[in-house]
Amino acid sequence: MAEIPLWLIAGGLAVVLTLASLAVVARLLLVPRRGDVDPDWLANYSPARYRPMERLLALKDFEFLRSTDGWTPELEEAFRSGRRRLYRRYLRLISRDFGRLHMAARTLALLSPVDRPDLGMVLLREQVAFRKALAGAYLRLAFHPFGYEAGDVRNVLRALESVNSRVRALAVQSAA
Repeated sequence: MAEIPLWLIAGGLAVVLTLASLAVVARLLLVPRRGDVDPDWLANYSPARYRPMERLLALKDFEFLRSTDGWTPELEEAFRSGRRRLYRRYLRLISRDFGRLHMAARTLALLSPVDRPDLGMVLLREQVAFRKALAGAYLRLAFHPFGYEAGDVRNVLRALESVNSRVRALAVQSAA
């Protein structure tokens, strides 16, 4: 049986990683439709609903569970896998919420009686910061099965809170 050249394996791996990266980027760049912005949802929305995910993948929880009787590596892997699944779901929800908030901010900026030529650039910077933080969270999540802590979502939540504050301020301006 012939040996597979190392360059062929490396090339195949590079193609797979590139395709996976492109899939993640494409998913992150999906823009919500204008109909996704509901005034009732906006009035009751709070980014605080995502605070529990800050500890979802914390190593301290796993270290504690290892110290309990009856805990096995199989149980740990199932537990970690379930936590990663929840974390991934949270990231998708955060992305959707950010898109809705960002759409609301753009809509309110267009309807605002006050002309703010700088606002478009501010919103673009917020979107870039959010997408960068979200991509970092997904990347850390990808390394979580190998023992790395992936629970740091502070930058993602900070960007979400920033656009939420901007929407609230624009809503007050529009109402005045």
